[in-house]
Amino acid sequence: MAAGPLFTILGTPTIVKNNITAGAGTVTVFQYAATFNVNVQAAGGPVTLGLPSSASPAFGGSSAPSTLAQAYTNGAPDPSIQLIASYSMPSNTTANSDGKSFTIAQNNSVTIPVTYSFVVTNPGAATEGVRMVGIQWSSTPGGAVTLFTIPSSGSNSTWRTTLIYQSDPNALSASIWDAIKEYFAEQHH
Repeated sequence: MAAGPLFTILGTPTIVKNNITAGAGTVTVFQYAATFNVNVQAAGGPVTLGLPSSASPAFGGSSAPSTLAQAYTNGAPDPSIQLIASYSMPSNTTANSDGKSFTIAQNNSVTIPVTYSFVVTNPGAATEGVRMVGIQWSSTPGGAVTLFTIPSSGSNSTWRTTLIYQSDPNALSASIWDAIKEYFAEQHH
């Protein structure tokens, strides 16, 4: 067996959203978080992965390049959305001296929860999602970095979230709910 990692996705990636609009602001802001549980098996040799703060992060950092992950709006890649990757070193790995990477020992495997977050301002009725596109790895700390590219079709289509609505077109605003509650409160007095 050739040395290198075997990457698999465990379960179904998830995506959630949170309305982070400040007060009674006129600008609506949603924050999204897409989580992927990535299993990495060090087959035939150790595998080194960079943390988000490294020069070659495995899954991305404060700005995940499109070679690692892509946001999707209405089912198409949306390069205007900046993804921020967050993940940490699993407990059964070894921290490297640079403090920015870790190594998985030969024939061991770990599962790494990777979360991509992003913000969308003034959403319409569009849908949002995230697809993991690639993973950067090395066979030694500080060694040459290899990009594992995840094909977008076939069984690899599981490396993406479902699409969720930016806003629920059927949802009632808080002011409408308040008016409905007030109306019913008056009816019962």
